[in-house]
Amino acid sequence: MRLTCICLLARIAHGRVCNHTDVYVDGKFAIDNCVELDFSCPATSTSRAPACRNALLPREVAALGVALATPSAGSVTSLNLRGSPLGPAGVTALAGALTKLTTLSLASCRVGDKGVKAITKSLLEGGSQLQRLDLAHNSVSDDGVRPLATAFKGDSSLQVLDLSWNAIGQRGGRYLGEALKESHNLLELRLAFNGVADRGARSLGEALGVNSALRLLNLEHNSIKEEGGRALAKGLRTNGALRTLLLDGNGLSNATLLEAAAALVAEPELPTPTTSASARASDTLRASAMSEEDIEEISFDDDVDATAEAAAEAAAEARDRQEADASTTPCEDGGPWACDEADCPAPLIDCTMLAELGVCASRFSDVWEVPPKGLEATVISTRCRRSCGQCTSAGSARSDPRDEL
Repeated sequence: MRLTCICLLARIAHGRVCNHTDVYVDGKFAIDNCVELDFSCPATSTSRAPACRNALLPREVAALGVALATPSAGSVTSLNLRGSPLGPAGVTALAGALTKLTTLSLASCRVGDKGVKAITKSLLEGGSQLQRLDLAHNSVSDDGVRPLATAFKGDSSLQVLDLSWNAIGQRGGRYLGEALKESHNLLELRLAFNGVADRGARSLGEALGVNSALRLLNLEHNSIKEEGGRALAKGLRTNGALRTLLLDGNGLSNATLLEAAAALVAEPELPTPTTSASARASDTLRASAMSEEDIEEISFDDDVDATAEAAAEAAAEARDRQEADASTTPCEDGGPWACDEADCPAPLIDCTMLAELGVCASRFSDVWEVPPKGLEATVISTRCRRSCGQCTSAGSARSDPRDEL
C-alpha cells in the first residue's frame, strides 16, 4: 500500500491537472499537488453508454469535501464535476468547501433548485472567490434562479455564469435582469435553450440599458419574439459595453435582428468610457447586415401575464417558508444499519452519518456494496426523514427526491 502512495505522488507531481483515478486512494483524495481537478464525464446520448470511471460517486462526496477543506488543498482552484450524479444532497454536502475555487463546473449534475440554493448560500456567506460557474443542464427553474441572481449583484467575484439548457422562464428572466442592473463584474451570461420569452427579454433589455460590465449574452433558443427582440435592441442603444449578443433559434425577423445589430455597434446615446466605438464594431452579432434605420420606440402590450407571474412568485415564497418550517419539525429516522465493508466509517451507520456523507438522494445500493436486506432500491431519505430534512410542517414525508432531479 505504501508503494502505491509513493507512485501516486510521483505521478501527480509532474501534472497539476488531476483526474479521479489519479488521486482517489483507499477512500481518500490526495489533492495536495493539484491545481485543477477534472472529474468530468462526456455527455452521452444513450443509456447503454459505459459508466464513466472519472465520475464522482455519491459515497465519495464527503471524502472530496473533506479534502477540499484541508489547508493543504489551497492550491486547488478549479473543479470540474460535469456528469457526476450528485443531486441536490451531494451539491449541498460540497457547497461549504467550494468558496476557495475560482472555477466550478457542475454541468449535468442533477443540481436542481435545491442544489442551486445551497451553492448560492455558500457564495454569499463564505467569502467566495468563484469567477466561473457552469450550471448547464441541471433542471434549474425560476425558483432556483431567484436566489442565484443575488450572487452576482454588486462587486461579486463571479464573472462567467452558464445556465444553458435549464428550465428558466419569464420570471427567471426578470430576476436575472434585475440583478444585471446592479452587477459590476459579470462579463458573460449564457442562457441558451431556456424560455425567458418576451417578458424575460424585456427585463434583460432594460438591464442592458444601464449595465456597463457584461460583454457576452447568449439568448439562443429562448422563444423570444418581435417585442422581446426590440426590447433588447432598445437597451443596446445606451449600453456601449456588450460585444456579443447571440439570438439564433428565436424566430426573430431579419428587421428585428438588424435593429439589434445596428444598436450593438452604434455609438451609445449616453457614452461610457468602458468600450470604444471601434472595439464594438469589431465584435460579432449573429446578423448578416446592419441597418441605419432608427430603432423604433417599443410599446409593449398590457402585461397580461403579470397576474400569473405574481401568483408563481407567491407560490415560490410559500415553498421557501415551508422548507424553513420543515427544518424545525420533528420526524423519525430509521436505522442504524450494519456495515462491515472495507471502507465503512463505523460498524453501524445511522441516518446522521448518512446525511453528513451527502447521500440522502442516493439508494442504499449506491452506498453499500451489499445493502441492508430489503432496502436495495430504497432511497435513503425515505428512511432518514429527519436527518435528510424530508418532512413537511405537518410531519409527513416529502416526495421522493428523485422527482426533483
